[in-house]
Amino acid sequence: VGALVSRWADGFYSIDDVVRLRDTPGVVDKTILAVTQHDGRGVRVRIEQQIGTGGVFQASAYVKLLAGYDYAPVKPTGEKSSRWRPLSVQAEGGNVWLAEGEWNDAYISYKDALKGYRAYDAAFGSQVPHILLVDLARLAGRLGYEDEVAEYTERYQLELGELKPVSGGEIVVFVESGFVPRKHQVEFNMPIMKGEKGVKTWTVSERAVHRYHHPHTYQRRRVDYWLKVALPEYREVRSQVAGVRLRAGNQSATAAVGEDLAAIAQQTFTEKFDSILLRAVARNLVKYLASKGIEKVFEDDEDDEDDENDWVKEGVGQALGGLVNLLGAATEAADTRSWLSLPRTIHIARLSVPPGTAAPTLEFIDARGQVLAVEPLPEVAVAAGEKVFLNFRTFR
Repeated sequence: VGALVSRWADGFYSIDDVVRLRDTPGVVDKTILAVTQHDGRGVRVRIEQQIGTGGVFQASAYVKLLAGYDYAPVKPTGEKSSRWRPLSVQAEGGNVWLAEGEWNDAYISYKDALKGYRAYDAAFGSQVPHILLVDLARLAGRLGYEDEVAEYTERYQLELGELKPVSGGEIVVFVESGFVPRKHQVEFNMPIMKGEKGVKTWTVSERAVHRYHHPHTYQRRRVDYWLKVALPEYREVRSQVAGVRLRAGNQSATAAVGEDLAAIAQQTFTEKFDSILLRAVARNLVKYLASKGIEKVFEDDEDDEDDENDWVKEGVGQALGGLVNLLGAATEAADTRSWLSLPRTIHIARLSVPPGTAAPTLEFIDARGQVLAVEPLPEVAVAAGEKVFLNFRTFR
């Protein structure tokens, strides 16, 4: 592996080119000479000198091979990890840049996509699309990263025939199916215990969250009151579509799941549920305490010394407090706002076709593997080496 690295006056580094090769010694030497000549005499050439007598002879051979160029062997010292760590530190600090290049940019983007899908797999159970792995291995091969090609092929059990360049053109279709789960309101009664009078609102709310997850039977004499709480709940919108197949002529390709929005919505809601429940309990607890506060104001009013009117004031206080409590319960509502038109799943289908005009169709497959429906797509003209992108939305 050889890298062309530039150091700039402002302290930044740029990796301008990388050449990878695994071949016979003669081919390697010819490649080193060709790359050195291409880079020019102003570029310093530094090659690691292998340990032992063989390394000395090899360094001497490079002196003759690269005569007229600024060549010098470099003797390695210390562990490999200690030698690459300085570059790693600079890269993490944002001081190392990669030269712009279409294929290089694509390779980085595909690796980022693979990292993202691995995270999706861990969080939502969404598998990495097979075609992404194939494209990543193809790009690695195009850039000469043979070690990476071997790694991807072995790790993801790719077939060598899959890695061959695509002949003709490609049709790529994004298919949106179904609907994401909808939010609905559900109501719960949360027990507030008599011993919790005077306890901070957030503390009581946290205890209520614990009681929600660990329900059991409460003795009536221990419960001060039951707090009505309205919460949102996701309910599935069933979809008939379990898979999608793209067909053009005698060729077909099964679509991969690019995004499972239903799983993402459910998992995200599950992670935030305790926070939603905590705020809902605290909100209703404040409403209830406000109603009790009104009652207490009338009970503690001693301005009027006429004891005969005390029962009237107490009655008015209880009525107003009850009215405030009733109003709070009547206006209690969960936040059920959500995107209603988002699809449940986004499928990605790619099909290689010969150059010319194609009339693609989509086949929607149910859970039993049966074809639910066939939908025609617009007729398209595909040139060699060209990709044509289409989109389709089904509400099944």
